[in-house]
Amino acid sequence: MGKVNLEDLLVFAITMATLGQIVLCVPLLLADANQSQAKLPLAAFFVATGVLATGPALLLLAPSWYSLYIAAVFPAWFLLGPSFYLYVQGLTSETPWKIQRKQLIHFIPAGFGLFITGLVLTLPLAQRQAIFIDGVEVDSGLPLLTVISVFLSVFVWIAQSAYYVARIVVRLARYRKRLKDLFANNDNRELSWLYALLFIIVVAWILSLLAFMSNLAVESTLTGRLEAIFSLILVWTLAYLGLKQKPGFEGRYDDNIEVKADDENGEQTNHETTDNKKYRRSALTEEQAQRIADKINAVMEQERLYLEPDLSLNKLAQHLAISPNYISQTLNETLNCNFFDFINQWRIKSAKPMIIENKANVLTVALEVGFNARSSFYKAFKKETGMTPGEFRKSHAESAISN
Repeated sequence: MGKVNLEDLLVFAITMATLGQIVLCVPLLLADANQSQAKLPLAAFFVATGVLATGPALLLLAPSWYSLYIAAVFPAWFLLGPSFYLYVQGLTSETPWKIQRKQLIHFIPAGFGLFITGLVLTLPLAQRQAIFIDGVEVDSGLPLLTVISVFLSVFVWIAQSAYYVARIVVRLARYRKRLKDLFANNDNRELSWLYALLFIIVVAWILSLLAFMSNLAVESTLTGRLEAIFSLILVWTLAYLGLKQKPGFEGRYDDNIEVKADDENGEQTNHETTDNKKYRRSALTEEQAQRIADKINAVMEQERLYLEPDLSLNKLAQHLAISPNYISQTLNETLNCNFFDFINQWRIKSAKPMIIENKANVLTVALEVGFNARSSFYKAFKKETGMTPGEFRKSHAESAISN
């Protein structure tokens, strides 16, 4: 190891902090896997991230070991996308999520990564150093095959990463839409933090790729430092939020009717992605749907079920003794809204007189009409009226004065 400066020590300290968090988190995740198997792919993601996180420190402080890091980086790369996607799949599954044999297809690229690892380790140490540290060109034999495989793996990994990022975004969008079909309050279940984390992950992956592609230490120092910092942010954020995050439907699994397990593509098979296909086999007629709509509005008007914070589609169906699928179809096709928006419309309608009276603060009003949080109330009120509660009160007061 050569001369070490303060910046090198900073990278080493950041890397050790990152690895320390991973060492603490992985056993906790494995111990909790009996309760939620979604924690297993998260543990795999942490391990792969830990392997990649060691790169900058090794390059700066122990370059002679860097060739071993090069060998280990390929399967770690190919584990990142699938493991994080399966974790998101576990959080958003409508049934208790379990690892299935068919999901092993996601890890085929990791097998390719292991093949490259074997090629790299087959090379003599001096040759590994020459190729991956000094950037010496090769023109034949096993070294050439190794270099070609390495560069091919970069393009495969980029394609794989883009594929899984897209699937995660689509999965989360469908999940949030599904929540609104089934429940009236979704606070702490929308997984909004995953979008911000996904951005951090993409940045960290890009920096990891750039650090790997920069062979000379002089060229890669800045990228290595940035990678170390983003890896720490990623691991800390995921450790803090991921360890305490429960699957979105946990505690609500029993409420779901006719929910099937995820198919081989990881998507729920109980509902279609478009409204035109969703109810194509339904026996519900327009006349029956209108009668159901009248019953739903009547029970809201007379019994004010919307005041119940944990009201769900299934609870409403049980109260009316009507199939939840028929109620969902009626809401979407006859009343032109999902369950979440329908209940919020009634809640906002009930809140308007209290806002105008101005005898209670906004949080009190929100809780009285069935919301669990002030922020949810503000968002729903703005969507329904186009104004905040304060603007609505002021507008009504000005209208009363002018009249």
